[in-house]
Amino acid sequence: MAAILFPCGPAGSVNLAPTSSWTPADLGSALRLWVKADTGITSSGGLITQANDQSGNGFHLVSSGSVRPTLNATGYNSLPSIDFTASSGTVMGTQALGGAVPVALNLGTSCSFFFIGRYSTASDNFGRIMSYLGPATIVAVGTGVDYNTADSLACLHRNGALSELQGTQNSANLAIGAVSPSTNIRVLMVYSGAANTATLYVNNVQITQTTGVAAFDLGTTGVLAVGTTIQASSGTIGTLAASFTGTIAEALVTNTALNSTERGNLDTYVVARLGA
Repeated sequence: MAAILFPCGPAGSVNLAPTSSWTPADLGSALRLWVKADTGITSSGGLITQANDQSGNGFHLVSSGSVRPTLNATGYNSLPSIDFTASSGTVMGTQALGGAVPVALNLGTSCSFFFIGRYSTASDNFGRIMSYLGPATIVAVGTGVDYNTADSLACLHRNGALSELQGTQNSANLAIGAVSPSTNIRVLMVYSGAANTATLYVNNVQITQTTGVAAFDLGTTGVLAVGTTIQASSGTIGTLAASFTGTIAEALVTNTALNSTERGNLDTYVVARLGA
């Protein structure tokens, strides 16, 4: 059932009757990938092999390693979740198995990365929640360096030493904000190439913004991974260091920098559907 959108006044106060419904599908072509732990999950023995993309673009997250994320039927507010654990957590990626050409995520110079869930204190230092590797980096490096070239981006990761979330691009740390481990959070990282900014929102509140971000272009093709850094060479996705340990109930990626209205709609939607 779609969430009901309540127009809000200052500080999120509800001041009007509901007028419309909204889901991420209303983002239109800007929505590139959308996964939900309670929809379109393929698992075997409780281990997830594929999370179907709900955007309609077919960018399914697949897990090809010998260890896979766990499907937890009651992992987030008694609702299903995708759990990355010390024993079963590994990368899930959008690259087709056995295919040498990355899929066309078409992220370009502005993009947004969102998840609702939590991370645990067991997460590796700089454990990747989401990571993106462009084709130039895949060809030039082939070993999963996801942060030091213009077509790659460590979209959202944890600095375990300081209990904070941040992004990294062209070797620069961006939009760093302190967060509490083992706590349910709604996290949105917005990158605007046009404005050269990176902005981190937690629970729909801006935590920090970095201006003067180096110009980047993620291009039309590339590999998105959830759970660790990417080793994307010879058409495979493999697990490297910096693994994420935690829970994801829902996640999405857009090829635009979400504006304030879209951010509010997204937050209202996930809270109504999954709880805070």
